[in-house]
Parts: sequence; C-alpha cells; structure tokens
Amino acid sequence: MSEPSRSESVALVQALMRQLDVRPEDLAGGVRSLSLGDFARASVLPALTAGQRRAWGTYINITLEGLAGLCACSCENCLAHMNGLGLYTPCECVRAGQCDCPSGQLDASVVAVTSCLEACPVLGERELSEITKAELTRVALWAQMRATKRTLVRNQKRAAAGRALFAHDGRSAVEHLRAFLSALYGFAMEDRTTGVTRNLALEIPRYARPEVQKRSYEPGRLEELWSALYTSGSNDVTLDETIVWFVLETAGRRGAPVQLRVGDLLVASLRVRLHEKKNKVDEQPISEALMSALLAMALTRGDVLASNPEGLAPEEITLEDVRTRRVTLRTDQPVFYYRRTRRDPRAPASGARVPHPLTTRRFNSLWDRLKRELPWLEEIHGRPHDLRKTVGTSVEREFGHATARAFLRHSAGGVTGTYVAAGPEETARAHGWLTGTESEEVATEEW
Repeated sequence: MSEPSRSESVALVQALMRQLDVRPEDLAGGVRSLSLGDFARASVLPALTAGQRRAWGTYINITLEGLAGLCACSCENCLAHMNGLGLYTPCECVRAGQCDCPSGQLDASVVAVTSCLEACPVLGERELSEITKAELTRVALWAQMRATKRTLVRNQKRAAAGRALFAHDGRSAVEHLRAFLSALYGFAMEDRTTGVTRNLALEIPRYARPEVQKRSYEPGRLEELWSALYTSGSNDVTLDETIVWFVLETAGRRGAPVQLRVGDLLVASLRVRLHEKKNKVDEQPISEALMSALLAMALTRGDVLASNPEGLAPEEITLEDVRTRRVTLRTDQPVFYYRRTRRDPRAPASGARVPHPLTTRRFNSLWDRLKRELPWLEEIHGRPHDLRKTVGTSVEREFGHATARAFLRHSAGGVTGTYVAAGPEETARAHGWLTGTESEEVATEEW
C-alpha cells in the first residue's frame, strides 16, 4: 500500500480536526488571548436584558473602565468633589499629584489605600483568563466605596434640610457588581476559547442582607397618605389618586401603570393585563369603578378613539359603550397620561402638541411631596413599592400565604415572605395579648 501524498495527509488532518472540533489556533498556542472588555462587549452585553443593563450599567462601566480620578478619601475636601448622583470631579490631591489628606480618613475607607492617588483597577484590558479573585474583590470594594461616598454626600444635603438620613454601607453595590461579573463568567465558562473554568465572581465576599423590615402601612397611615394626595401641592390630583388607586387594587409595581395599554383593559371581564418584570404578563381583577376611572383617563387625555359613529364626547362614553362596541378604542395607546401635553416627538420642529403618556418620574415627584407632608413617611424613607407590600400584607393576614403569593404574582418559593413581614405594631399586639394588657380597640382591629 503506497504512502499518502502530502495533500492527502493535509486533507485527512483537516477532516479529523473538523470531526474533533479542533481549530488551528488551539494547536498553535492553546487558548487565544481575550480581554475581559472584548469578551464583555462582543458576547455578554448584547445578551443582557434591558432591565439588567439598567441595573448593572454603572457596575459594567466600573469593571471595564475603573473609576478614573475618584479617590477613596471621605474628608470634607474630597466629598466636595462628588455629588449625590455618584458623579464626581477629581479632588485637589488627584489634580496636584500629591495627597495631603489625613490618614484617619483614608483608614476609614472600605478600600485599603494610603493615598488619594491610588485608583480603582481597570479590568477591561486585562486578559480574562488571568484575572484573579483578589482583583475582582478590589474592584468590588471600590464600587462599595463609591456608593458609600454617594450616600455621605446625599446625607449632608438631607441633614442641612432637616430630613431623615440614609443608612447605607454600599453592600448593594457589591451585589450588583457581583451579579454582573457572575453573568460574565457564566458566559465565559460556556465558551471554551476564554480559558475560564471557574466562576470567580461567586467568590467575591459580600455582606449578608439586612433583616427584612416591615414596609406595609397600617390602615390609619394609609388613610393619611390618601388624604395627603389632596393637600401636598399636587398639580394633578386626578392622576395621583388614579395611580395610587390602581396600585392598591392590583398590587402593581411602578412599571405596571406606565406600560398599561388600552388593549390591556379587559372591560367585559373587569380585569387588567399587567406587563411587569421579566417580561411576565398577568391578569388581575379590578373593580368596575376603577375600570371606569382608567377608561376616563385614556379617553379625556389621550388620543385613543378608533371609531365614534355617534359623535359622543369623551366624558360621555361609558363602559357599556365600549362593551357593546358602540365606540371602539385603539388598543395600542397608553391608558395613563399627564394633564399637560408635549411637543410631538415625531416632528418637534412643527410645534404640534400631543398627549403626554405617564412616566415613572411621576412616582418620584409624588412620593417626594408626600414625604414633605407626612413626617412618618420621611422617617421610614417610604417609597411607592410600599403600597404593593401593604396590599400583600392585608391579603396574607386575611387569606393566607398562598393567596398572597398568587395576588402578588410571585413565583413559588419567591419573596412573598419579605413582603408580609410583621412590624412593631404587630409585635406590640402580641405583647399585649401575652400580658393581658391588649386594649379592646387593638384586639378587635382588623386588616
């Protein structure tokens, strides 16, 4: 049998390499060089959801680009170069290239540094397979330090205004950065060209989460909050009360009313379709009164009429008119609108005005006003999500955990327990029952 020719040998080797999924670069130098930044931009960032990109955006930038010009010192001079949004300019030490800050301020930082000139490591250009756990941990500490300084600056402004201070040690920053890196390493482990065989992000130390605090409102405080909608200086009480009403009936997250469309109003069955986190869609029952209020909001403020043969005025249209298709509505239009209009985004130069759909910023401005009106809400750093927890607690106390989980639309084994945690009021009731000093009013009070 004759020896194969050179060309035949090459063809056999190439066929064997294809069969074994071996590439020339694997033979030439083992694993090809690949930086963390190149891998993140090419393979990880395009695969993230919009929610992940929003939540991790800051920490993606810190990982890839570091924190150029940010020092670890929290003295007054250095804090003056940072604002409460986490933005900053280099302090005098960094600009001058010489640190004169007191050592005590540097020792107090979560990052071990001896000078303002030490900076956060930049991992974007480092080879992914060579990055160590120590390097990842140090970047996480810088992210924590940045969050801590951000809170210190915010607290300075709040203290000057006589407002309640935030207690924050930056642990959530570590969790967010750790979550992004864990996702990155997960992708890298599945791609054997990276040389990554272990998820180092899971080994970054982190604080245990704090004990769950009760965030639901007692009936009396809920009444105060509702009353404050009318007395806190709102420029659109109808919008505010409809938002709060909607959240209380549906236990909706803040994104639910923003994403609600006319087609999500299931008028015949008195239900609404909610689009919330993780692209999940659920249906929730609502009252006829709320359905009427939602329909009125869309009709009187938006451009939602598809056909109206009888020429009914928007305020004259009823649920029955929609049920019987006496009028038909555009199902792709939002339900919630501001009272004021806005320039047409499709033709801003024309000066035309169009309806202005609700955004999540309304929740921020609404709760800022309510906190100024209600000292107890300011003290507990109340937020819109507390309404969802209030509803969940009420349902759980009356109908049990399983019903509360279904009403809140949590998955099995989810976070319902953290929503319905007992608070000091219930602890006081238990103490009164144990000692026989419970008042008749407390004993008979129902959720």
